[in-house]
Amino acid sequence: MALVGALFGAQVVGGNQAAKAQTNAANQATALSREQYQQGLTKTAPFRELGISAIPGLQAQINQPVTPFKFRDANSFLTDYFHGPEYSALNTQAQDQILRNAAATGGFRSGGTQADLAMIAPTLGIQALQRQNSQDLQEYGTNQAANSDRFNQLYGITNLGANIATGNANAGANFASQAGQNAMYAGNAKAANYMNRANALTGLATDAGSLLIKGLI
Repeated sequence: MALVGALFGAQVVGGNQAAKAQTNAANQATALSREQYQQGLTKTAPFRELGISAIPGLQAQINQPVTPFKFRDANSFLTDYFHGPEYSALNTQAQDQILRNAAATGGFRSGGTQADLAMIAPTLGIQALQRQNSQDLQEYGTNQAANSDRFNQLYGITNLGANIATGNANAGANFASQAGQNAMYAGNAKAANYMNRANALTGLATDAGSLLIKGLI
């Protein structure tokens, strides 16, 4: 009977040690996974926060109304232009040039000279309006390009943060899955140990009963 008890004790001790080793291995694997997950969160936090910080700016860009380009009102522009210093200077220069040419060719009182003088104002006004419209259109295009660049920059930063957040979420899900598997592995190890102990007890009782029947104990 002492021999059977010794064999049972050895079986129990061995089972306990095996179960403990398996449980420790599962716990260490979980701790390592948790450490790696936390390191990932720490290292990616600046990028995630940068993406979050770009959201208000991106929202402002989205909500900014799109203003279509409009040419200047011709009447208003020409009224201001004809009363301005640029027209006064250019008109004087053009008149002097036409009159000098007319004097040199003897056509001072000709109809052509009068027509040339009459065309000064319309020509200068149209040129000034076209030049101003061209400048306005170029400035509008520059501003639109700048707004587009700003939007793309903010969108890129926000998208970076979103990708980092998605990666963190996936890493968290993987960690949870791994931790669950490790916990199940540790539980199975303990359950197997308990089952082995129960089987050992059953075997011991059976062996002891057989020995009693045979009168050996």
